[in-house]
Formats: sequence, structure tokens, C-alpha cells
Amino acid sequence: MKGERLGVRAVENLVKKYAEFSLGSAKGKTITPHKLRSSFAMSFYQESDKDILLLKEMLHHSSINTTNIYAKASPGQKKEARNLL
Repeated sequence: MKGERLGVRAVENLVKKYAEFSLGSAKGKTITPHKLRSSFAMSFYQESDKDILLLKEMLHHSSINTTNIYAKASPGQKKEARNLL
């Protein structure tokens, strides 16, 4: 409200509050800011035709090695690869 940055705990509390409200108490407790960021990264990577450099910029990583964590093959991609063989 004052135009200041939110702290880490404030973000965690907001995510928890809205996750519990929308998903219910039990499921909402499993949602964290890290999981939201990770879900965004995996979705963005897939939808950007696997543009790892663009994802690196979006996540503000200083090292591409950090971003490579999100460059894993999904179970569906592994199944498609087996079908090709």
C-alpha cells in the first residue's frame, strides 16, 4: 500500500492465503512461491520453443546453468520419443 517492495514472508503468506482460498485448505498448503515460479518456467520453456536464453532473461538468472534446471524432458516428451523409435 505504501509502494514499497514486499518481503519474502509477505509473498509466502499471500500465496498461501490465496491458494488455500481457491484450492481448499489441504491442497493450498502445498503451493509455494517457488512452485509457482517453477511452473511458470517449465510452461514458458515449452511454449517458447525451448528458448533457454529467453527463459534465462525472464527469470533474471546470472548463469545459464541455473536455468538449465528447467530444461528437463517432460514425461509426455519421453513417451513421444519412445514412440518414434
